[in-house]
Order: sequence, then C-alpha cells, then structure tokens
Amino acid sequence: MVTIYIMTFFNTAILLLLADANLGEIKALSWLPGFNGPFPDLTEQWYLVIAPSLIFTMFLNACTPWIDIGTALLS
Repeated sequence: MVTIYIMTFFNTAILLLLADANLGEIKALSWLPGFNGPFPDLTEQWYLVIAPSLIFTMFLNACTPWIDIGTALLS
C-alpha cells in the first residue's frame, strides 16, 4: 500500500509539475536533460495545458477503487 501511495503521488504531483517545465532558470536543476519546455514558471498558459491532464489523473485515481470493487463483485 505504501508503494502504491508513493507511486500515485509521484504520478499525480511530481510528473505533472515537471511536464513542460523549463528548468533552465534554476541553476541547481539546469543540468537535467529534457526539461526545457515552453513554460519557465506556473503561468496561466501552463495551467491551460496541464490542468486537463491533472484533472483526468485525479478523476481516474478517485474512480479506480470503485472500478476494482465492481469488477470483484461481477467476477
């Protein structure tokens, strides 16, 4: 359960925050390859791009226990 919690947190919080991030402005993290997206900070445009993914991920995480219960009852 702890592993599932940690992975859900990582998939919901960390990955979506890093999506399209431009870490070039942060000197300690500027060496990371692949993080040179179009958004240097959490701007309105970032929210317009990332919010649908974040909401869909949160919705799936909320519905998964009910889907599991439903499939267990039907089988």
